[in-house]
Amino acid sequence: MANVIKLFQEDPQDTVRRRMHLAWESAFHPYGLTLMDATCADSLRAAISVVDGLLDGACALEMITPEQRDTLRAHIDVGLSAADEFQHHS
Repeated sequence: MANVIKLFQEDPQDTVRRRMHLAWESAFHPYGLTLMDATCADSLRAAISVVDGLLDGACALEMITPEQRDTLRAHIDVGLSAADEFQHHS
């Protein structure tokens, strides 16, 4: 099978993003919640917005560097895309 071309092979970055989306979704399950619910997804967006502001504040106070803020922001922004992704599948 070494000569078979995988036409539908997922990009490794897509695989990681999908796993991160599932991790965000799984975090809500113990509370009986799902990102497929619009209210839950909106609540996540609101919470991430607050955290985003906190990161800006921490950076302004020089508690973290701009690079650290941007790295943290990239990780939590996956939560935003998870909320969007699960809304598309509901």
